[in-house]
Amino acid sequence: DIVDFLAAEPSRFVFIAIGSPQSELIARQFSQRPGASGVALCIGASLEFIVGTQQRAPRWMRLLVLEWLHRLLSDPRRLWRRYLTSVVPLTKLFIKELKTPSRQPVKPEPR
Repeated sequence: DIVDFLAAEPSRFVFIAIGSPQSELIARQFSQRPGASGVALCIGASLEFIVGTQQRAPRWMRLLVLEWLHRLLSDPRRLWRRYLTSVVPLTKLFIKELKTPSRQPVKPEPR
C-alpha cells in the first residue's frame, strides 16, 4: 500500500505524481496517518511538463485557469473519464476540508 510505504519512509516532502483523484485521496490518508511526517504535494502532470513529454497550455489559457481544458483537448481519449469522474469526489473532499477545523491555527507574527 502506498500510504504504508510513505509512512515507513519519513520525508520532509512527499511528491505524489499520479492522476486525480487518487493523488488527493492518498495525500488525505497520509495526512491522517499517526506518525506521518512531511508535506504531501499532489503534483499531477508536473513532471511531464518539466521533461517535455506534455506541452503546457498557452499563456492566455493558463491566465483564465483553463489549462485543464487544454490537456483534455490534447488527449481526450485518456483524460475525459478522469476529468468527469474527478469532479464529484474532489468537490466532496473540498467541502469536507472546508468544514474541518485547522489542526494548527495560524498565529500572528510578533511585530
